[in-house]
Amino acid sequence: MKMKAEENYMFLYENVNGSVEIQNGKFIVIDPLGEGEFAKIIPTSNGELYINNKLITDSVKVKSTDKIEFKGKEEEGETLIEIKTNKDKTEAHLTVTYIPGNTYKLIDAEESNLISLETKKIQGKLPKKVSKLEILQELKNNKIIYGINKDILNSIEENDEIQDLIIAEGIKPIDPQDDKLEIYFNRKEEKDIDSLKNIDYKNLNYVTSIKAGEILAEIIKGEEGKDGIDVFGKTILKKPKNKFKYKIGEGCALKDRNIIAIKNGRPNIARNIITVQSIYVVDKDIDISTGNIDFAGAIEVRGKVTEGMEVKAAKGVHLCEGVFSAKVEAKGESTILGNIVNSKIKVGSTDLLKESRITSLTDLAESLNAIIANLKFLKEKNLVNKNATDGLLIKTLIDTKYKVVNRQCISVISSTINDEDGNSKVISLIKSKLIGLAPTKIVNYSELKPIVDEALKEIDKLKENLSIPVDLKIEYAQESTIEASGDIFITGKGIFASNINSLNNIEFLHGNAICRGGHIKAKNIIKSKVIGSEAGFATKLEVDSKGHIYADVAYQNTVFIVGNRRYVLDKPSKNIHAYLNKNGEIEIEKFLL
Repeated sequence: MKMKAEENYMFLYENVNGSVEIQNGKFIVIDPLGEGEFAKIIPTSNGELYINNKLITDSVKVKSTDKIEFKGKEEEGETLIEIKTNKDKTEAHLTVTYIPGNTYKLIDAEESNLISLETKKIQGKLPKKVSKLEILQELKNNKIIYGINKDILNSIEENDEIQDLIIAEGIKPIDPQDDKLEIYFNRKEEKDIDSLKNIDYKNLNYVTSIKAGEILAEIIKGEEGKDGIDVFGKTILKKPKNKFKYKIGEGCALKDRNIIAIKNGRPNIARNIITVQSIYVVDKDIDISTGNIDFAGAIEVRGKVTEGMEVKAAKGVHLCEGVFSAKVEAKGESTILGNIVNSKIKVGSTDLLKESRITSLTDLAESLNAIIANLKFLKEKNLVNKNATDGLLIKTLIDTKYKVVNRQCISVISSTINDEDGNSKVISLIKSKLIGLAPTKIVNYSELKPIVDEALKEIDKLKENLSIPVDLKIEYAQESTIEASGDIFITGKGIFASNINSLNNIEFLHGNAICRGGHIKAKNIIKSKVIGSEAGFATKLEVDSKGHIYADVAYQNTVFIVGNRRYVLDKPSKNIHAYLNKNGEIEIEKFLL
């Protein structure tokens, strides 16, 4: 009966596919019946499949008699050691990260003719802690040899995690302390100017008078710095100590470390030069009774400068009660308190050394042009010996008709040295072509032309820098023309319908200062508060092409000019910044008011 049942079973299921399943990590295989297909297994990359001790890498048929084994992949833990240095390389920071290992376990699969092996990752153990020797080797690999912290190194194995630990530390360089100048006059004013807060503008520039022998300032010597060492054992050079920036000028002398006055007058610091200026004090208004004032020093007027009067000073002026329909000229730092109405103010000076150089270069260029023209005429008319070289002819002319050339050469050289210009090409050409027997080596008289050309170039350059920056402080100006070769500071209520011109910057210091009407022009920067009015009062603000204009508030019809570009504001705006962008077009940054 049993055989019959089996025969009937085979008869009913003569074509049955084989199957495979996974239970608790073990493979269970049932072979096919009849012409059924054998079960198949597709291996995974997260382990190794062995059938009958043979590694299987591709899909494979399996039988119930096969020995099937799976070995899950094991990933060892990893230790990451990272050493970084800070910007100046005086610190080495250590970070050690321990990454645990992983094992892959086979996932059970239901009975099927085809199964693709799947695994799940199980976190393993952490790797062995890093040793002191390993850290030392890593430091060596990074060429870190100086300032290694032995205490930290010895405790490395005690830490489960090391994050940004300073393992080595060099020595930072110590910056030098520069010499300082302790000023003993106008102390309060200097402090207020620095803070620009709660300034009493009326007393800001009150003229301090001193007597001969008084100490104006003390030079406090700084200290040299110290070199440092980075963690690579290399020297980090200290910063150089800045040289003493102040110069001792007219009316002063240096005694030990003190700068003392050697005459009575007004002490002043301008462009890092300390001077004592002779001062002429007028205790009343400048009017018909005093006459015009022209003084070869500084002038202080404790009254007004009235209609039709003129004040000229070879140094600065300090005018206490304004200028009315008058003219003021000064060559030094100046302050005008009160109102300036319908007047002309000019403050500035020229560099006498550069003026001297311009004169010397101009004279030499004229003489050389005359020699060139002379030789050209003589040679064109065949009035010279054909055997005479141009160099010999030039030397003869310099020794006879143009003896002044030797003096002019010496004048150019000496004035250039006095002006501390070490880049003059003219001097090199003079020495190689005009001094001593050098002219005899000239082959053609055209070799004089480059000297003339370079002289003219230097003249043009000197003229650009001829003006000495001299600052001016004013409170209020109306319908006036004001010029300064340095900065112009408006410390009071502002400007009305006036033309203001500065060769550097113009700055309105008072929070509510108004600029209404007129033309405000500076070379570099204009910093203003309120420009124009709600009624659209036209006002121009102008700077050179590399300059910037700033305004807290500006109304319609305000014209911003930068270089040769202009922009007319059509709506009241705030926080305005005008400048040229990289394409040379005017850029206006602003917010509507």
